[in-house]
Amino acid sequence: MALTKVVALRITNPLTAVAAALQVATAVLLAFFAEAIPFGLVRQVHLVTGFTLAALILVHLMLNWSWVKSNYFRKRSKA
Repeated sequence: MALTKVVALRITNPLTAVAAALQVATAVLLAFFAEAIPFGLVRQVHLVTGFTLAALILVHLMLNWSWVKSNYFRKRSKA
Protein backbone atom coordinates (compact mmCIF):
# COMPACT_ATOMS: atom_id res chain seq x y z
CA MET A 1 0.00 0.00 0.00
CA ALA A 2 1.47 3.32 -1.08
CA LEU A 3 1.39 6.25 1.30
CA THR A 4 -0.88 8.57 -0.63
CA LYS A 5 -2.21 11.86 0.65
CA VAL A 6 -5.51 10.23 1.61
CA VAL A 7 -3.80 7.42 3.53
CA ALA A 8 -1.55 9.93 5.28
CA LEU A 9 -4.60 11.96 6.31
CA ARG A 10 -6.37 8.83 7.55
CA ILE A 11 -3.39 8.25 9.84
CA THR A 12 -2.72 11.87 10.79
CA ASN A 13 -6.28 12.96 11.60
CA PRO A 14 -7.05 10.37 14.30
CA LEU A 15 -3.60 10.83 15.85
CA THR A 16 -4.21 14.58 15.96
CA ALA A 17 -7.56 14.03 17.68
CA VAL A 18 -5.98 11.70 20.27
CA ALA A 19 -3.15 14.16 20.94
CA ALA A 20 -5.64 17.01 21.35
CA ALA A 21 -7.77 14.95 23.74
CA LEU A 22 -4.68 14.07 25.79
CA GLN A 23 -3.72 17.74 25.93
CA VAL A 24 -7.15 18.67 27.28
CA ALA A 25 -7.22 15.76 29.74
CA THR A 26 -3.77 16.46 31.14
CA ALA A 27 -4.50 20.20 31.34
CA VAL A 28 -7.61 19.47 33.41
CA LEU A 29 -5.64 17.08 35.62
CA LEU A 30 -2.90 19.63 36.15
CA ALA A 31 -5.35 22.45 36.83
CA PHE A 32 -7.78 20.71 39.17
CA PHE A 33 -6.25 17.51 40.53
CA ALA A 34 -2.55 18.30 40.86
CA GLU A 35 -2.39 17.17 44.51
CA ALA A 36 -4.08 13.81 43.94
CA ILE A 37 -2.03 12.56 40.98
CA PRO A 38 1.66 12.04 40.22
CA PHE A 39 2.41 15.55 39.00
CA GLY A 40 5.66 14.69 37.19
CA LEU A 41 4.10 11.98 35.05
CA VAL A 42 1.12 14.08 33.98
CA ARG A 43 3.35 17.07 33.29
CA GLN A 44 5.63 14.91 31.13
CA VAL A 45 2.68 13.48 29.20
CA HIS A 46 1.32 17.00 28.71
CA LEU A 47 4.68 18.20 27.40
CA VAL A 48 5.18 15.29 25.00
CA THR A 49 1.63 15.38 23.64
CA GLY A 50 1.93 19.15 23.18
CA PHE A 51 4.94 18.80 20.92
CA THR A 52 3.32 15.82 19.18
CA LEU A 53 0.13 17.80 18.60
CA ALA A 54 2.09 20.73 17.15
CA ALA A 55 3.94 18.41 14.76
CA LEU A 56 0.73 16.66 13.70
CA ILE A 57 -0.98 19.99 13.05
CA LEU A 58 1.92 21.00 10.80
CA VAL A 59 1.69 17.69 8.92
CA HIS A 60 -2.08 18.13 8.59
CA LEU A 61 -1.61 21.64 7.17
CA MET A 62 1.06 20.44 4.75
CA LEU A 63 -1.18 17.64 3.50
CA ASN A 64 -4.09 20.05 3.05
CA TRP A 65 -2.11 23.05 1.81
CA SER A 66 -3.75 23.10 -1.63
CA TRP A 67 -7.17 23.38 0.04
CA VAL A 68 -5.91 26.12 2.37
CA LYS A 69 -4.50 28.08 -0.57
CA SER A 70 -7.65 27.76 -2.64
CA ASN A 71 -9.94 28.82 0.21
CA TYR A 72 -7.93 31.43 2.09
CA PHE A 73 -5.34 32.83 -0.30
CA ARG A 74 -7.31 33.14 -3.52
CA LYS A 75 -7.26 36.39 -5.37
CA ARG A 76 -10.35 38.48 -4.82
CA SER A 77 -12.19 39.62 -7.89
CA LYS A 78 -12.81 43.32 -8.21
CA ALA A 79 -16.59 43.52 -8.16
